[in-house]
Amino acid sequence: MENNISTKQKILDAALDLFSKKGFTAVSVRDISGAVGIKESSLYNHFKNKQDIFDTILYDYTKDCDDFFLQQNIIGDNMKYDISNDQVIFFSNMSDEQFVDLSMNIFNQFYLNPQVIKFWRILAIEQYNNPEIAKLYNKLLFEDVLNYQSQLLGLLISKGILIEADPYVLALQFYAPIYLLFQKYFASGHEKIEIVKTEAKKIFKNHILHFRKVNSNKRGGE
Repeated sequence: MENNISTKQKILDAALDLFSKKGFTAVSVRDISGAVGIKESSLYNHFKNKQDIFDTILYDYTKDCDDFFLQQNIIGDNMKYDISNDQVIFFSNMSDEQFVDLSMNIFNQFYLNPQVIKFWRILAIEQYNNPEIAKLYNKLLFEDVLNYQSQLLGLLISKGILIEADPYVLALQFYAPIYLLFQKYFASGHEKIEIVKTEAKKIFKNHILHFRKVNSNKRGGE
């Protein structure tokens, strides 16, 4: 049983790596089995086909996201990304240090994690070949993030914690530099270079502190 689990994970890891370099369409089951070092027929003992492999990668990514956000108190036990009053209190009472720690945890998990970066690359490549992948890429990388942030920022504005502004525009202002950092430093293959990670982290920290200072009513007079 141990060997079966190990082989299945090797298939997923090899597929993720190949998909991230060539795209889902250009990679064959033979390519994946060759990378793992098993016969093509053996791969079918673990997965129905190439699509099944990708669906498993997507499921694992989604589960990891949910587990992480639950651990960070960003979503509730219902696993929904709706903003609750408890979450508003949680965010509004944060010190700068706590805000930086949470933001850095998210940045590390979703923009510095090599496995996640590979997943983003697959979607980025395949969005031009598959309309469904294009929808998924837009949903995961833009819609979900901006909708969640605009909901949260809107409630913080209504509580008088942040300055009066359009919540969605404020979400764009917060998220755009983060996405730019990801594209500049990691989307093209530099994620293994620690000095690049250190530089990106420094810029990211300065950005979130600047955003918090400029848009917070509590710090408006400072």
